[in-house]
Amino acid sequence: MWKVKSSLFIVIAVLILSLVPVYVYASQVLVIGGQRMIMEDGVLVPAPEPEIDPRFLPPVTPNVPDPERDWGQIGIRFHNADFQVEVFEGVYWVPMRALGASRYTNEEIGTLANNSPHEKQEAVSTLFEAMQLYSATRQGIRRPEEAHLPVRLPEGVVHWNHHMPGYDAVRLNAEGGSARASWLNLILAGDYEETGFISYFFSNGTNRVINYIKHDGWYYFVDIRSFIGRPESGNLIDYPGISANASNTRIVKARTIECWVAYLLSVSNRTQQLGPLEAVFSIAADDFPPFAIRGAAPRGRTPGTRTIFWPSDNNITVNVIFDSDNDDLSFGGFAPVIQRADWSALANYVWEVDKS
Repeated sequence: MWKVKSSLFIVIAVLILSLVPVYVYASQVLVIGGQRMIMEDGVLVPAPEPEIDPRFLPPVTPNVPDPERDWGQIGIRFHNADFQVEVFEGVYWVPMRALGASRYTNEEIGTLANNSPHEKQEAVSTLFEAMQLYSATRQGIRRPEEAHLPVRLPEGVVHWNHHMPGYDAVRLNAEGGSARASWLNLILAGDYEETGFISYFFSNGTNRVINYIKHDGWYYFVDIRSFIGRPESGNLIDYPGISANASNTRIVKARTIECWVAYLLSVSNRTQQLGPLEAVFSIAADDFPPFAIRGAAPRGRTPGTRTIFWPSDNNITVNVIFDSDNDDLSFGGFAPVIQRADWSALANYVWEVDKS
């Protein structure tokens, strides 16, 4: 029976090979349905394991839940994962644990749900602990739109897009890319050499915000949306990379921010789902700051019609990492921001904690 099923699989694989894109690791070796195959005499057969190929080596530490503690896993994140795999020149896929392990079980971290933002910040000291807290307090929860959407306030000829600060994002359990990024920046304040934001813009008007963490001379790039997908195994079969919609779906590290941007550019140029990448900024600040774009709307514009401004604030440092010469978005510099958005009228979110 097994031979029949196996033969049927091979026949089907051969038939669809020309129709379905597959991941080619070597000139003859293909990966189909997670199995390494090789063509011999016109027939696909299981390929022998390579003698030395770090892309297929298992992680140093088996990725299984610790039997002595109820850490388990957070989505795809394992408490004891340990590996480093190069996915682009100078860019390495690493597990969340590379930035420190956790002192808490998932149940223990869940008891912090209704603590104040300051108390949560004091209790958390690693990215893994922050992600445990995020998972325990935010799964399946969505606040009303007014709790997380940017607030646009006009000043002169521009409209500033104000984003929820980390303090309000924690107490309101707010969603949204910039709110999530400020949430993480607040929770990890003072725990690493440096934390901040990466903001990047595409030609279709899309803007992404993720976090960076500097630790032991490396920059780690974290998009806390990415709790779905394959596990932290250290095997490239489980590595989706930066998705076509620019979500940084795994934690990666590089010596410089510019090195990671080169990785992002390689994906953007290949997929074009959001259009060409126009600009990338690194931002050192307590919260993701407001920005203003002056000019035409994304559709139907002509080159040179949009200009982006960041606040002129001594507490905010913005660096231009990449600015394309072949687009219509230019960096206009810094301008004062007079008005401030205010979320203080929104009541704190209260979590239901099981005390049984």
